[in-house]
Amino acid sequence: MRKGAVMLDRRLAVVAALALAPWPRASAQQFPADEAYRAWPCDTGVMTDPFQDESGAIFERDLVGDVAAPTGLRAADSDFLYVRLRVDQDPAPGGNPRPFAWGLLVDSDADPTTYEAMLVADGGTGTVSVYRNTTGIPGDARDPPDSSPASVASWSLRVRSVTAPGSAYGGSADYFVDAAFSWPELQAVGIGPTTPVRVWAATASNDAASGMTGDFACRNGGAPTLGEAWPGTALDPTQDSDGDGFSDATEVQGGTDPNDAGSHPPGPGDVPSLAGGGGCQHGSAGVPALATAAAMAVLAAWRRVRRRM
Repeated sequence: MRKGAVMLDRRLAVVAALALAPWPRASAQQFPADEAYRAWPCDTGVMTDPFQDESGAIFERDLVGDVAAPTGLRAADSDFLYVRLRVDQDPAPGGNPRPFAWGLLVDSDADPTTYEAMLVADGGTGTVSVYRNTTGIPGDARDPPDSSPASVASWSLRVRSVTAPGSAYGGSADYFVDAAFSWPELQAVGIGPTTPVRVWAATASNDAASGMTGDFACRNGGAPTLGEAWPGTALDPTQDSDGDGFSDATEVQGGTDPNDAGSHPPGPGDVPSLAGGGGCQHGSAGVPALATAAAMAVLAAWRRVRRRM
C-alpha cells in the first residue's frame, strides 16, 4: 500500500467516526418561533389584562395585553408545552430571574370550582415546576397547591425572557416569560395535549408554593372566582383529533365534539394542512439523516481508494 493511500485511509476513518458519532443537543431549551403561539381564551375572547390593575403586583409581576397583543399564549410540539406570558418589565434582567413566579392554574376535571394543577416558573427558587392541587378550596384561585411539586426542572434550561413585540405599556418595552413543560410531566398530573381544560394565568409576589398571589389575567384587579363562567380549551392549540380542520382547543371552546368530524364550529377551520403528510421530517430528525449521508460518502471514497491500490 502506498504512503498516500495509508494517510487517506486514516483521514477517512476520522471523518467516518465523526459522521457516525452522536450529535450533541443544546442544553438550553429551544423555543418555537413567534408565529407558532396561539392565545389562551378568557371570557368571550383572547386573554388580555389591563396595565397596573393590581396594586401589589407591578413591573415584572404585572400581566399586560390586549386583543392585538394577547397576555397569554401557548405553543406545543411532540415533547413540550410552551407557555408564554406578557409582562410589563423584564422578569430576568441580565439573565438573573427576579424572586417572583409566573404561571397557570389548570382545571382538568368536571368540577370548575377548583384547579387540579399549577404550572409555574419560579424565579425565587430558579425552577420550573408542576404542582398538584388535591385539596382545593372551592372558588379560591389564590389557594396554594400541594406543598411538594410533582416535577421540578431548572429555570436556566426551561425559561427565557424576551422582548414582546406589539406593546409597550408604561412607555417602555414589555417582555415575554416563556416556560417549557414536558408532556410526561403534565401527563403525570392528568393533563395531556387534548385534555379539555380551563386555564387561568397569574403571577405571584412570593414563591410559587404559596399560590398565585399577584396579578390575574382577564381581571381588572383581584382574582377570579373559580366556577364562574370560563371558556374551555385544550393545551395544544394545533391537535385535531377528528381531522375536521378544527383544533381540539377550538372545538372545546366552541362546545362541539373534538372527536366527531361531523361536529365543529361554523366557518373555516384553524388547522392548516401540512405538505408532505406523514413522510415529512421535522426538527432535529434531519441531523441523523445528514450523518448517514456523510457516512455513505466516506464509504464510497474509501472504496475508490481501495480500487487504486
